[in-house]
Amino acid sequence: NILRCSKSIFQWAKGNGMRDRSQRQAYHHLIGQDYQIVAVCLMLTGAVEGTKKQVHEYLQAFMQYDYLWKENKQEAYDTLMKSNPDLDTIDMELQKYSDIEAKINNIPPVHNIGCLSLETGPLKNSLRTEATMWKVQYTSNMHKEAVRELEEVLSYMKDLEDRLSLELEELDDARKMMGLIREVRDKETEIDMVMSPIEQKYALLLKYEAVIDVDELALVTNWHDSWRQVVRKAREANEDLNRRQEAFRSELVRNVSSFIGDVKLFRKDFMLNGPVEKGIAPLEAAQRMTKFEAQFREKEKKWHSYSEGEALFGLPITAFPELEITKRELELLGRLYSLYINVLESTKEYKALTWAETPQNIDRMLQTVNGYLSQCRKMPKQLREWEAYTELKKNVE
Repeated sequence: NILRCSKSIFQWAKGNGMRDRSQRQAYHHLIGQDYQIVAVCLMLTGAVEGTKKQVHEYLQAFMQYDYLWKENKQEAYDTLMKSNPDLDTIDMELQKYSDIEAKINNIPPVHNIGCLSLETGPLKNSLRTEATMWKVQYTSNMHKEAVRELEEVLSYMKDLEDRLSLELEELDDARKMMGLIREVRDKETEIDMVMSPIEQKYALLLKYEAVIDVDELALVTNWHDSWRQVVRKAREANEDLNRRQEAFRSELVRNVSSFIGDVKLFRKDFMLNGPVEKGIAPLEAAQRMTKFEAQFREKEKKWHSYSEGEALFGLPITAFPELEITKRELELLGRLYSLYINVLESTKEYKALTWAETPQNIDRMLQTVNGYLSQCRKMPKQLREWEAYTELKKNVE
């Protein structure tokens, strides 16, 4: 810049003949003819360019950390979690950023290049902040997962404890309680395996200085007390059940005996007044199906409940062949009459169409009728003797 300025500085005029600037030379031309000045300029230029190159090379050393501000932290975390990493892998990932922080801290506060003194403090602070933000992103996400898992386990314990407080008033209550006691026994061998990963996650979070509420840490530390409370409640419930076991067993035997009679009456009513009665109209049979299906569901519920009770008390399982036969018949007839009702509804719908509406619905109508015809042909052989089947096939065809 100094040399460039000399282009605007001209020699002083010597006599009237040099008053015109065009007749005078600028000092830049004269300086350029001085070999010593030219040599110094070349030395200065070389020194500056050499220093510039060293500064550039020194700054390039910091580009190894460019991913800290270039990459998306959440996307990087999601990519890592897709590989289903174990805690050791996550620990290694977090340790990587701690090592980067330590490496950045070891960068000298000042770096001298020739006559230049480069202060690295602001750059170190920025890099250290970026590395810290990566750790915060990972620990924050892991903390959310740990909290969710902890809450699920503690909520499950609380739910178990509440259900174990059930008052035993009838046989079904005893059956439920025995199932709960069995569930607690099964979970005793699993609870440590469930909680161990959660404890390890919290240990990892503390290692990398994640901010965790004191009350939350207390829940992690004292979960054993919560589980012991559940086990104690289960033990008390089991003792109460043992004291009342004989009474419940006697009640079960009486209920099963009474239920055997109820089942026989139900089967008789089904044969006389149900959908299997000969000579009734298909629509009437379909209406009876609905009624007896509802009755059967009630009987089936008791059937399963009593069978489970007998298994719990070590009693022989009572068979109910009438219910088994009725169940098979209802399933078969259900296929026939559900199709029958669908055909009636479709027929009613099609009859309500005007001639103008028919062309635009003809494809849908044909597709529906072909579906009904296919189902009709697949009906079991024992149903083809029923009047409903004959009428059904006639309507479809």
